[in-house]
Amino acid sequence: LAQIMNIEVRSSRRGCTLDEYAKAKHLAPGFLKSLGVDDGDWYGTPAVKLPYKDEHGALIRMRKRIALHKDARSKKDNRFRWDKGSEQPLYGLWRMADIEHAGWVLLVEGESDCHTAWSYGLPALGVPGATNWDKAKGDLVPRLAALDLYVWREPDQGGDTFIKAIQRDLPNARIIIPPSGTKDISEAHCRGEDVVALLDGLKALAISVLDVRPLQETAPSLAAFGPWVRDQLGVRNDRDTKLAIAGALSAWLLGHKRLIIDDGQDQAKGGRAYLVSDD
Repeated sequence: LAQIMNIEVRSSRRGCTLDEYAKAKHLAPGFLKSLGVDDGDWYGTPAVKLPYKDEHGALIRMRKRIALHKDARSKKDNRFRWDKGSEQPLYGLWRMADIEHAGWVLLVEGESDCHTAWSYGLPALGVPGATNWDKAKGDLVPRLAALDLYVWREPDQGGDTFIKAIQRDLPNARIIIPPSGTKDISEAHCRGEDVVALLDGLKALAISVLDVRPLQETAPSLAAFGPWVRDQLGVRNDRDTKLAIAGALSAWLLGHKRLIIDDGQDQAKGGRAYLVSDD
């Protein structure tokens, strides 16, 4: 139909190839292949294979990436699929000997940040999703606690979930809070920034994980939420994100006794309050 009407349309083909992934992340396909990353498929859909291997290089479980970007229409992140199995270990375990030799490690979310870090020779391990720390940590906590551990905190609700888990298990960790407009090191790399210099500067400014508090507790004013809100909407502009923003703003307003609620609406006549809260 497009040919008959002489118009161009984007292909509706789903999936993701190694070349597409490499181009999007500004990494060489050959380098990615050296890490075991390669083309594959997910029930006929093109996919990038992301092998999760143990310290000896043996495959634990395969993860596959079937899309470069999150689907803004979906509440779920549908970019990834796991092959059969239940384990979701840390990504990059086969590099643990080099990491312990370096004496420090950068803990990030996902595989692409690891790929970027490794391309610069930086020691990194990836958590397969901010909410999967408990599954991923295995018996590594004592070994990680013996290192200078830096955790990259992404500007989203998942990042807060991740930090709470780290506070419990690795109280020695230091948290890297990226500058406004920078979600992760992959994004910084794609913009052409000097990732090593950026990371050195952020490491110097890193704070103890025990000092990290939710923004709604520490923001001095409502205007201080501005950069965080922009980061949130820049990552994913969906209903869950907007609810998270609304929840954080409401918590701040309630805490500062600056939230006015009209409770005079008669529910029996079809009216309702804008906010129902125990506070």
